Amino acid sequence: MFFLWGTAAAQQDQAQVFVLNKSGLPEDSPGRKILSLLALGNNKDLSRTEVSVEYEINTSIKLLGSGKVQIEARPLIISIKGDNEYRGFSVDSLLQASAYAVKLELIKAGKIIYSGKISMGNNGLLTILKTKQRIFSDAGLVVDAEIAGVEYSQNDYHKFNDLVKLVNDYYGYSRILGTLNEKFVKQGRASKQGASGVFISWQEASRLGVILGKLDFEDNLHLSKLDPEGFKQKYSAFKRLEKRWSTLSRQTLERELKRGFLEDKSLYVKKLIGVSENYYQESLKLQPYMVSAYRQMIVLDNMSDLRIINFISDYYDAYAYGENIIVPQLLYKGFVELANIYFLKSRNIMALALLKNAKLLQTRFDLQESELYTKTAYSTLNGMIESFLKVSDKALQSGKLKFAQNYYREAEEVYRKNKDMFVETGIAVSPFSIYVEAQKRRIKVLLGQKSFYEADLLIKNAMDISDEKNLEKDDELDRFKVLACNGIYRLKIEDISSKMKTSNLDDSYSQLFDLKKYIAGNPDIIYDKQELDEISYSVFLEFLQNGEILLDKGNNEQAFDNLLKAKNIQSEILTYEVERLNILLRAYSEPKILSILEEARLETWAKHGDRAAALLKDAEDLQAKYLQQDNPVIKRAMRELIGKMQGRHCLDAEFRLNEYNNDIVLKIRSGQFDVAVERIKSSYVLMEDNSDCKLDSYKTDSLVDKYGYLLDFYQEYSSMKNQLFSGNYFDAIDKYLLLRSEYVSRNIGMYNFSLPSLRKFVKQQKLKSLTVSSIEYFIAKDQFLLAFEYLQILNSQGETASESKDIQIKLARAMKSSEGFDIDSVNEMISDQGIRQEWYKYFSREVNRKSLNFDFKFKYKKVYE
Repeated sequence: MFFLWGTAAAQQDQAQVFVLNKSGLPEDSPGRKILSLLALGNNKDLSRTEVSVEYEINTSIKLLGSGKVQIEARPLIISIKGDNEYRGFSVDSLLQASAYAVKLELIKAGKIIYSGKISMGNNGLLTILKTKQRIFSDAGLVVDAEIAGVEYSQNDYHKFNDLVKLVNDYYGYSRILGTLNEKFVKQGRASKQGASGVFISWQEASRLGVILGKLDFEDNLHLSKLDPEGFKQKYSAFKRLEKRWSTLSRQTLERELKRGFLEDKSLYVKKLIGVSENYYQESLKLQPYMVSAYRQMIVLDNMSDLRIINFISDYYDAYAYGENIIVPQLLYKGFVELANIYFLKSRNIMALALLKNAKLLQTRFDLQESELYTKTAYSTLNGMIESFLKVSDKALQSGKLKFAQNYYREAEEVYRKNKDMFVETGIAVSPFSIYVEAQKRRIKVLLGQKSFYEADLLIKNAMDISDEKNLEKDDELDRFKVLACNGIYRLKIEDISSKMKTSNLDDSYSQLFDLKKYIAGNPDIIYDKQELDEISYSVFLEFLQNGEILLDKGNNEQAFDNLLKAKNIQSEILTYEVERLNILLRAYSEPKILSILEEARLETWAKHGDRAAALLKDAEDLQAKYLQQDNPVIKRAMRELIGKMQGRHCLDAEFRLNEYNNDIVLKIRSGQFDVAVERIKSSYVLMEDNSDCKLDSYKTDSLVDKYGYLLDFYQEYSSMKNQLFSGNYFDAIDKYLLLRSEYVSRNIGMYNFSLPSLRKFVKQQKLKSLTVSSIEYFIAKDQFLLAFEYLQILNSQGETASESKDIQIKLARAMKSSEGFDIDSVNEMISDQGIRQEWYKYFSREVNRKSLNFDFKFKYKKVYE
């Protein structure tokens, strides 16, 4: 139980346990498949396999203004026990479902105000519950939540299945590693190894190394925590041996080349093909879950194997002494011939693996495809598909539809995995037409037995296969479809009649609408309209009479439920009105809706606009639910309420507009110009959003007229500041001086707005870069005395003489080149700087530097010559 006080109150959470087993999961569901994998991995019967989930559900609620309840619920998994391992590896994280079916109850003052099931993701949910009554207080509110079921998605199953494959591969490759390490150690002790033997060991080790690198068991299975087969130790030894065979291969190759010949390449070809065959033969001795690893080792690796074959064949073929068949061609031929042998033995899986090896070699070395390859590929692929479809056909004939579908899926899987081979070789997928014919035979039997539903399912399946595999259009399937649809129509009619005879009205109702939907979705149905009307009217009449009886007994809720179903039949299926039904519905629903509208009117009067709007929405929902959209009394009451709400809404809007206008003045007087601008915008938005109220804009317009220049000034000031702080000093100074002039002329200071002189402003900012820019600004304007004032500010800001050297010299040179330059006045100006005179030394030197004219320089130049 979960108890909650307050809108987001603390709760007393008590751990609960949910048991996941066979009985709680639908047969074909992803969850059932996961449980089946667990049973298989733990060698247990499915009926004895179960997972125990200990959990809490954290809940919090919030009461909305409409009186509805918003609930937030989040599952917290504490532990997962039972069959929570797969072959010794923990799968806890993958047993946490995507979603949970949660049984939820809200109880207030001892009464259940909500009861139902909700689907909640593993991250929780936030939803508004449709409670039986609106509540505005959470006092005494109790929340009870418990998991009633789990929902696994296909993605959950695929993730689990991927882990299962990885664990199975772990055991398979652990065995391969142990065997291979042992073999490599024995070979290493042998006194002599032929070149081909060394190369094969290198190639086999390299193939395994690439596969294990991709699988990365250590990280993906967290082998640091659990490694039941000692894989890490075996893998570490293998890596050393793999490196050794690589080194030994290169040494062998170098030694043999010095001797001038290599061992017979046909022996290398035979041994490499033998590696694939050995792994296949070993796979036949193993438990099924380990077979996959050995089967993967049958196939050449697209990188390591082909690289090594290319490396070795260069030398074999270079020293072939007239032999003109290259190593890749010999390997291709050997794999194809062996594939054909296995096909003839009905070992299609091995045949396909060898054909894939041949295809890799053909593509990599640009070999000519042989007739035997095409023939064997055709026979193997179609043979595999046909073998599965024959089993499916037998299952179809005996009526075992699910069994048949399983084997059909196996055939589809072969087609999907080898689709490229079908396309590349031009192989026709003929077995699927055989399967369609088998289905047609079964369909005929089913139609004869009047098993129309089963027949329809097979017809759809056969048509889908024909479309997907581009088989010829089959007119017989179209005829079967018409027969099956009409048969299903007849069965549905009979079923409704049967339900009526047993007074099973609810089922009759749902099946009647199911029949309507079925007719709409199957235009090929030939049905009797009069028959449909008669059965529909019979169901309608039963609900109408039940409704009248229940009304007489005072059981209004159930009475309405019956009457509403009668109304739905009348509206959706029958073509005429029954006035008696309309009168009863109006008598029941009108007082309820009018009561809600009256409550909304009171909320409007109390200025609770949000609650009034929510109540109006409730009334509109009930109006639709009770099919009272044309009820004149309700329509008039709604119009009146909307009018009152509109009037109240306009009064509220007018009041808010007045508040905004008053606030504009207050904000301007207190110097909060940015807020004043926002208030003006809000005023105009309010008028636009409430255009139906025709709010008077005069006062807002007057304020804009009165204070517009001030707000424009403020915006210009803000723009100037942006320029200033972005480093655009010259434009900012220009704008500042203009603003300062307007500031004085319009007496803007009266609005608690301060804009000091530029000199004071620059001094306040304490930005040396701004001060230097101000000096340069006034130099550019030929206002040198002003520039010197800002040089004094730079002095006061702590800039050292050497740091200010460039700007001092620039100002001095500008002064000297100007008209009316008086050096004595400038020196006197410097001498007035008192004890800081030393700071102006660069300025002083530049001002007092003697200028040499051209004649002077020329004269002394002659002397030196």
